[in-house]
Amino acid sequence: MQGPPQHPYFEHINVTVSNFPDMQKFLTCAFPTWNLRVRGEGEGKDRFWQHFGNDFFYFALEHRKPEDQEQYASNPRKPYHNYGVNHVAIVTQEDLNELTKRMEEAGYKHTIKGEGTECRRREYFLDPTGNEWEIVQYLSDEPAKRNAGYPTKEEN
Repeated sequence: MQGPPQHPYFEHINVTVSNFPDMQKFLTCAFPTWNLRVRGEGEGKDRFWQHFGNDFFYFALEHRKPEDQEQYASNPRKPYHNYGVNHVAIVTQEDLNELTKRMEEAGYKHTIKGEGTECRRREYFLDPTGNEWEIVQYLSDEPAKRNAGYPTKEEN
């Protein structure tokens, strides 16, 4: 694997999940080369965390202690309505048809199917906690083609 990018990039994204093993299965199904990097406990041992990803990028998965789970589950966040992150998009080098087939066979809910342009394809899935993940495959290395279909700076 090559080194990290020489420009700003995401190192990690912290996501609270309902179940570590279920989330690991989801991420491993989508991205088989990712793995568990490290795990630990928060102050007061009321939360647990683990880093799941690769050498340059990971998701900091956080899980609350069992007695706090009901509080979070009874007041779920509604993506695209409540404040917060609506989905996370990850670029894959793998053929998106193969990845989609694997995710569907594993039983993950496919929320938006077959979106894209001639140079960009994307599929959306829900993880076991209900977070939405966009998986993108670019079919061109040219930025103008990759971003075709989005408003330009002049149109905004």
